[in-house]
Amino acid sequence: MPHRATTTVWQELAGAAGVWALAAGLCAAQSAEPPAVTRNAPDDGYRGIWYMNQPSGDEYVYKYSGGLGTYCAKHQPFAAYCKAAHKTFFCYGGAAKGSLRRLVHMVSLFDHTTGMVPRPTILLDKNTDDAHDNPVLSVDANGHVWVFSTSHGRGRPSFVHRGLRPYDVSAFARVAATRPEADGRRVAIDNFSYMQAWHAGEAGFVCFFTRYGWPAARTPAFMTSRDGREWSAWQRLAAIPAAATNRGRRTTREPGRPPDGRARSGSSAP
Repeated sequence: MPHRATTTVWQELAGAAGVWALAAGLCAAQSAEPPAVTRNAPDDGYRGIWYMNQPSGDEYVYKYSGGLGTYCAKHQPFAAYCKAAHKTFFCYGGAAKGSLRRLVHMVSLFDHTTGMVPRPTILLDKNTDDAHDNPVLSVDANGHVWVFSTSHGRGRPSFVHRGLRPYDVSAFARVAATRPEADGRRVAIDNFSYMQAWHAGEAGFVCFFTRYGWPAARTPAFMTSRDGREWSAWQRLAAIPAAATNRGRRTTREPGRPPDGRARSGSSAP
């Protein structure tokens, strides 16, 4: 019985192997999260980000500045106490080693029994020096710590992470959170600002946040979820038309400006 040339056999095998390698690579690319997002690296100490906003051109130098690891007031909560573990879990805007202006998201805890804190965990590098991107956290009914990594505006991505073990902050996994569009498609939740994330027992999560340009410049909204993965449609709370008004020597501006200039409230995502 005649045999095919050895080179032909090896070419076919190599071709088949290449197809399988390509398929495996595509599967891995689809299942793996974007590179360099989740770090899960222990740090050697606590360093908060140093942030400044808008040079003022006077003796104060900036509109405001300083150590702003728990900035800003609209971000809540940064900490949550769990009676079952007798521990307070917290997150903050940390600073990378060697750069007090490079924002890294940090998670840690305070053990009320021992009065000690561990070395914090570097969750991710936010690739910015803007403390408006500071994280917030919540703890679900099973003791898993959730971290919501916010963004200032729509130019950078936001992330959701869940602790791998209850009442533990040493390792997290990124959550592929989604919400429905009006046409029924589910889309990724990958951008939110000024997040307030609360867990309400059996009802699950209730989150208030800001969406830039939706349609007002800063539109307050909320969403809910029982499991932190599949979320409700985004619901607007208000979108107020902008109006410049002179009041004596002071000029004030109402928040937001829809494209058509009309006020809206209580409308869901388009």
